[in-house]
Amino acid sequence: MLQVRGLAVEVAGRLLVEDVSFTVRARDKIGLVGAHNSLSQLVLKLASPGVPDIYQGSELWDLSLVDPDNRRPVDFETRNRILQEVRDDQKPRAELARELYQSWPDGRIKLFLTQSGLRTRRDNPGIFGDGEYLPLEPQGNRAERLVALEAYRTQRARPAILGTCRTTS
Repeated sequence: MLQVRGLAVEVAGRLLVEDVSFTVRARDKIGLVGAHNSLSQLVLKLASPGVPDIYQGSELWDLSLVDPDNRRPVDFETRNRILQEVRDDQKPRAELARELYQSWPDGRIKLFLTQSGLRTRRDNPGIFGDGEYLPLEPQGNRAERLVALEAYRTQRARPAILGTCRTTS
């Protein structure tokens, strides 16, 4: 967190002297950290007990500084086009996810994860609707940044394991 704060102070200082190349690099670094945190929050929301709280129109990046529940026009055409492209793509899902992640600024990775998570919940109602959740304790030098849980329906059923992280630098 201190690295991000230090970067923000440096950005503000350099903006005063209009160092455009530095500003672009800083924007990209801060944007990537924000994207990681947003995607981690999304995965946690989709895998946690209860109904995931997903605001209509927030399936792509929403960089507005207002409550997402404030009604704004939603570009359904763009969202439907992206969903169709993802649905029609013949690549293995993991390969497609890596490709979408590489172009994270366009938001397709967030919509892909939302669709995948909701489909997984739909296809496994016993785990996500009636299942039990156990917290797992991450180990290692970055354990404080990790959240992990196990979801299962019965002791004999194959569990779903969720692991996600919070990025600070």
